[in-house]
Amino acid sequence: DVADALLKLLGGPDLSSRRWVWEQYDTLIQGNSLQLPGGDAGVVRVEGHATKALAFSSDVTPRYCEADPYEGGKQAVAECWRNLTATGALPLAATDNLNFGNPERPEIMGQLVGAVKGIGDACRALEFPIVSGNVSLYNETNGQGILPTPTIGGVGLIADWSKMVRTGFAGEGQMILLVGAPASWGTHLGQSVYFRDI
Repeated sequence: DVADALLKLLGGPDLSSRRWVWEQYDTLIQGNSLQLPGGDAGVVRVEGHATKALAFSSDVTPRYCEADPYEGGKQAVAECWRNLTATGALPLAATDNLNFGNPERPEIMGQLVGAVKGIGDACRALEFPIVSGNVSLYNETNGQGILPTPTIGGVGLIADWSKMVRTGFAGEGQMILLVGAPASWGTHLGQSVYFRDI
């Protein structure tokens, strides 16, 4: 049943609203926030500059990394890059936060190596340097490791924040453009939430 599937998907943690999290904080303090929470990236004014702003995003999809650590690492970089550019920012640099289970287990070490290779290849292809990082290993409970979670945080520069792309629609009659045809996508569900939950 399509309706039941939709309700289950929207009720799960991956697709449900996270509004309850950001409503805990005053995101408009000092009047420097330029994007409301829930968008592709946070954006703040650069102090002392009339038009400049910085965009920030932090991204990873652990189930992608579990399925293929190399591709999952690349995807984390690409998602961060896309979220920054979706605001109109020029991505400048990134940091990684590598969270994995026990690296003494060969399969976990393989996940770590694969993800790092994927991150490196994607960063070189996008000219998006990793300038800092953090590694947290042995993340497990009762011998069960966490999903491989190589989080990528990125920063980008918006030269003129008055021209940035904003969250949601700004006016009546705006359109969504779908690039590509569903037929060209094939039937691959891969690591989709639908495939996992339905």
